[in-house]
Amino acid sequence: RLQSQLGEWRKEYNTNFITTLGTYGFPYEFYLSGAGYHAFAENRDVDVEYQPYSFSDKLNIPLLTSYDSYLAKTVSSARVEFQKAIDFKYYSPRFPVGLHRLAPFLAAQGTTFDRDRTATYPPSLFEWGYGADVDLLLLHRLSVRTRFLRASNTRYPDSSENQLRLNFKGEF
Repeated sequence: RLQSQLGEWRKEYNTNFITTLGTYGFPYEFYLSGAGYHAFAENRDVDVEYQPYSFSDKLNIPLLTSYDSYLAKTVSSARVEFQKAIDFKYYSPRFPVGLHRLAPFLAAQGTTFDRDRTATYPPSLFEWGYGADVDLLLLHRLSVRTRFLRASNTRYPDSSENQLRLNFKGEF
């Protein structure tokens, strides 16, 4: 982490982060997306927390569920999503909401942590979920992507978490 002092930069301690992302399209609009993360630090400085965006560029290890967040020294994680896109293109001139696309998906993520005996985090965590991305058109101009996700993890297997996320994009 770089710390700024008046007129200079100095390095306090090392934190390293490696990530890779990819999506492969199959015939009939099937998609397989994957992400891999590995981070290690001299101190417990690797942030592992819920990240609502599927594949984010934020420098942390994202989780599917928001039950817990962790600070660790070494973390590795892999995520896969399998998705099928269905085009509807249903727009009504009388109703201000149109359905453009529906994409149901399955998601899974495995995360391993360092074996620090004084830490409060588990040695590993597996998360899974399912849901759908829905592309809507509001007022015939505003594109809205909605993601519904129902997710669970091995730490709290008897409970699941329902999530709703909205992303707006458009011009008036």
